[in-house]
Amino acid sequence: MRPDSGPSALAALEARPGYRVQRVLADRVNFVVEEDGRASVYGKVYEKPTLRARLCQRAGRDPGLREAVLLESLGRSGVPVPAVVAGGRLADGRSFVATRAVEGALPLDDALRRGAIRAGADRRAALVRLARAVRRLHDAGFVHRDLYLCHVLLSAGGRLVVIDWGRALKRRRLRWRVKDLAALHASAPPGIVTARDSLRFLREYLGKRVSLRPWARRVARKAARYRSHVPRRRGAAPRAAAGVP
Repeated sequence: MRPDSGPSALAALEARPGYRVQRVLADRVNFVVEEDGRASVYGKVYEKPTLRARLCQRAGRDPGLREAVLLESLGRSGVPVPAVVAGGRLADGRSFVATRAVEGALPLDDALRRGAIRAGADRRAALVRLARAVRRLHDAGFVHRDLYLCHVLLSAGGRLVVIDWGRALKRRRLRWRVKDLAALHASAPPGIVTARDSLRFLREYLGKRVSLRPWARRVARKAARYRSHVPRRRGAAPRAAAGVP
């Protein structure tokens, strides 16, 4: 981890004038630090995992610290993730992670609906960037497990950044990769992202040497089951628009 980790780093963030709590959930508190009216840092403070969580979830131990380490590792592998500001474990058993805000962040599904990414060359370029990012993630041996388009941010400079890594796990089996791909497919705005767009994304992800049809069938079947689980939002989702890691 970086030097700016541990209790003192969290205390420094909480002491900033622009610090405020965004949401209080059962297992964590989401916060933001603003500067000049704009978000500069987003973070999560996780409660101490219960015994049940430690026994049932391999990721149950110190989730904030684990997430911070994971983000730094994925960033080194070329996966577009938020930059880690701080992360660590607290004396009372809680843990936290804080990341730098993505400038001008817009969830990718909203960007498509609003025409921020136009059909044609812009759409194709975005699909290529996204497919390569997901391939790097899977090649690194990890799966996201919540890889909906609302968890992919389009920055003001056109960069894609994947957020919301709390459920990510180290998995290499084919079925886990299909689940990530199916979540993306299921969350694509209907009538905007075409079947050709989806196939172009999958071809870029797989490369030319892998048969496209078997993968397309697997992803489509799983996506049909996932459509009822796609996060439903009115406008931009607060969590995704915020750039929470």
